Amino acid sequence: MAPGTIPPMDPGGGEDGGAPHGALSERAELHALRAVLSSTGAYVFTKDRDCRYTYVNRLVAELFGRSPAEVVGCTDEDFFDLEASGGIRRNDMEVMAGGVTVTAEERNVVRETGDELYYLSVKTPLRDTDGEVIGLCGISTDITRQKELEHAFIEQRALLGTVIENVDASIYVKHRDGRYRYVNALCARILGRSPDEIIGRRDDELHDPETAARITEMDRRTFERQQKQSGEEQLVLPDGTTGHFWSTKMPLGHVGRPDELIGFSSDVTEMHELRKDLERQAFTDGLTGVATRRYLMLQAEHELEQSRRHGWPLALIALDIDHFKKVNDAHRHAGGDAVLVAVAQHCAGLVRDADLVGRIGGEEFAVMLVNTGLDGAMRLAERLRREVAALQVTLPTSGTPVRCTISLGVSAFDPAHDGGAHGRHVTIDELLDRADTALYVAKAEGRNRVRAAPRA
Repeated sequence: MAPGTIPPMDPGGGEDGGAPHGALSERAELHALRAVLSSTGAYVFTKDRDCRYTYVNRLVAELFGRSPAEVVGCTDEDFFDLEASGGIRRNDMEVMAGGVTVTAEERNVVRETGDELYYLSVKTPLRDTDGEVIGLCGISTDITRQKELEHAFIEQRALLGTVIENVDASIYVKHRDGRYRYVNALCARILGRSPDEIIGRRDDELHDPETAARITEMDRRTFERQQKQSGEEQLVLPDGTTGHFWSTKMPLGHVGRPDELIGFSSDVTEMHELRKDLERQAFTDGLTGVATRRYLMLQAEHELEQSRRHGWPLALIALDIDHFKKVNDAHRHAGGDAVLVAVAQHCAGLVRDADLVGRIGGEEFAVMLVNTGLDGAMRLAERLRREVAALQVTLPTSGTPVRCTISLGVSAFDPAHDGGAHGRHVTIDELLDRADTALYVAKAEGRNRVRAAPRA
């Protein structure tokens, strides 16, 4: 018997046949070996130099749907599509010709069913007593399910990569130390750099200090709370414009990466600008460009509370364009609108940034003066009266120059005289009513003048 070969079972002999004790032991060991090979979970076989099977265990025979005896003497061509399973013959020839052990994955396509099977095969040369290669011994492990999972993983990874690189969101992974570990294509475009220029760097290396501080604040909360965080972030883009992004950041501890987070940021700049436009429309009078009554009153309420808290005064001026109906009647609404715009804009240009001009309704306006007492408000009101009286408005339709005057009433809240936070609760509505009352007095006395409201 050649070394490394598995001889056929000898059905005869044994103790009852009178065989020597040593021969009986050899047959018993051979029987035990065959039993082990048939019960193992691997596919075990031997082939001669013509690649014909000389032994197969139970799994190999079941694979081919034959008995072991029916398989012996056959070649792989009897069972597999060798054109599609080229690795089998190639690996066998390498073992035979080179006398080397070959370990390789093999793709086998069953001829009868077309099933595609994958095995991890270890093929070792079998030699005779002179050391010549007379065949091979193979042990193959079925890895078909593993390959299916690998293929599925590769497909899913490719699909996920396609989605991530084409989704309309900036996606990135950061380490706790602030360094980027991954950015998708859109994130790189937004930052104006290639992925290689971003990965490994921190936000303070990519943005100005103020922008970096805003971004890293949400990162810090994400790591500290170990919870998803969402909010709007503002970036200065490479072209110098400001972009607004809705960002959601989640810790990756649940996938075994406790020191990393993943972020998703969607560009909401257009929505932000739309919201700002809506706010401007809500707070800005569409015709004159000054504040609406609602916004003026909201701001005045806030400033009145600040006055009570800090002890500084607050004043309101109510003003009305004199004989405005005559302007409308003589020059129609286009002429009246031109006068309204000119008066409103001229008055707005004469007040401080902290003050506010608003349109109360029709041709009536109000001016809120922060940290200004009655005397200071009266001086400004008189200046407004003189400036508007000298203003010449050219009508857009006819080119006709028009002049107008205004009447003004002034009221003020002074914590030193009105009781401050502990005194009577003066309201903005009351201050505006008092200014209106003074305005009506100015009109009753002949218009184009300023009158102060008496203290409450």
